[in-house]
Amino acid sequence: MRETFGQYELLQRFAIGGMAEVFMARRLGAGGFSREVVIKRMLAHLAGDDTYVRMFFDEARLTATLQHPNIAQVLDLGWLDGTWFIAMEFVDGPDLSALMIHLVRNKRPIPIDLAAWIAARAGEGLHFAHEQRDPMTGDSMAIVHRDVSLSNILVSRFGDVKVADFGIARAATRESVITQVGKVKGKPGYLAPEQIRGEPFDRRADVFALGVVLWEMIAGKRLFVGRSDFDTLEMTVDTDAVAPSKLRSEVDPRLDALVLGALQRDPQRRTASAGELAAALDRWLVDGGGADGSRSGLIRWLDEQAPQLWPPSRRKQEAAPQTPA
Repeated sequence: MRETFGQYELLQRFAIGGMAEVFMARRLGAGGFSREVVIKRMLAHLAGDDTYVRMFFDEARLTATLQHPNIAQVLDLGWLDGTWFIAMEFVDGPDLSALMIHLVRNKRPIPIDLAAWIAARAGEGLHFAHEQRDPMTGDSMAIVHRDVSLSNILVSRFGDVKVADFGIARAATRESVITQVGKVKGKPGYLAPEQIRGEPFDRRADVFALGVVLWEMIAGKRLFVGRSDFDTLEMTVDTDAVAPSKLRSEVDPRLDALVLGALQRDPQRRTASAGELAAALDRWLVDGGGADGSRSGLIRWLDEQAPQLWPPSRRKQEAAPQTPA
């Protein structure tokens, strides 16, 4: 499909949810200027609903303040053709969910040191968000992503790792009220126990979710999964995580300790911050990790193991025969 949308050309829709649809797109400009972006377009029938519009605006405003190399950037917010849209940075590669599905199907586990490096970079992005302060008052913005999961961490063929989708993030500066009594926000299997129980929570909820992501990258399977969402939530609250070395013998005790520290059910015993987890993973990589635990390692490994996951347009371009000079 191709659709002109103001200064953008919508190339392919790759997701639709309850509030918006998401497109791979291209921004067009003078002199043949072109830049690939992602467009998140609010569903037209919601464009006049003040509650949804405030949520949409809050997501754009909040993410626009988070200028960090490990956070997917918001580039524009506007109104076109009867609805609101957000233009976001295009990350040329898969999310970790698509990557893990591909690897499991092909029985190719991710290198352990590369899993640790990816988690460390995501941790740095989350820590930056958690540390943000209101520029007017200096008060903490108390940001909690609340939806850290495999599908919201992107990796690019250029070695970038980006935390995405702050759509349900909690922050002191948000105008919209997006949490209803008795309703838990986020994906079952990644929610911290205190979130599930309806207790007060803070940045350590994101640390728990990142610990789940790291465990799943190492193990190549889901950590908390039941026959229903309720079973999954119950399992998360009641079950201690198994040490990753029980599933992959090459995991050493230090890495076991780091993963399990992030997965403590009691937030008081859990790793205190995403920045602390990232720094500890980087120390582990320096002391004992292999060459794959780096940006260059990610570039090389993705190119070898997962070229099928590049966007269709990119695969066609790279498969095209080269014209002799």
